[in-house]
Amino acid sequence: MVKIIAYYLPQYHPIPENNGWWGNGFTEWTNVAKAREAGIEGFCYWHYWFGNGKQLLEYPINEVVKTGKPDFPFCLGWANDSWLSKSWNTQHKSQGKILIEQQYPGDDDIINHFKTIIPIISDKRYTRIDNRPLFVIY
Repeated sequence: MVKIIAYYLPQYHPIPENNGWWGNGFTEWTNVAKAREAGIEGFCYWHYWFGNGKQLLEYPINEVVKTGKPDFPFCLGWANDSWLSKSWNTQHKSQGKILIEQQYPGDDDIINHFKTIIPIISDKRYTRIDNRPLFVIY
């Protein structure tokens, strides 16, 4: 069976890091504001864990789990990559500078990461394949 799952860009709200890097108020949604509804069966929320407990843009998925809304299937996609300076808008043209580095500090961090996502993957709406939680790694 094939399921269509749309990536959910969690940057619909400004965060201090993005304000500093790209300008006040810039979000990923600035680039996708014209997207339309489609026949999807769930959302894959991008999850940003940079190592040593450092997360960014975790607010949207935490609110989905906390509030129970929307009542719609979802999973996580770990954007397992450093963030580099890119020309998302015309004001910032620098390329290749590391904004935040993806780190792999070891077993304790792996365990901490897993413990952090347990409430999310335990949610009844979480997408499962053969009763196992779907976890996408970029």
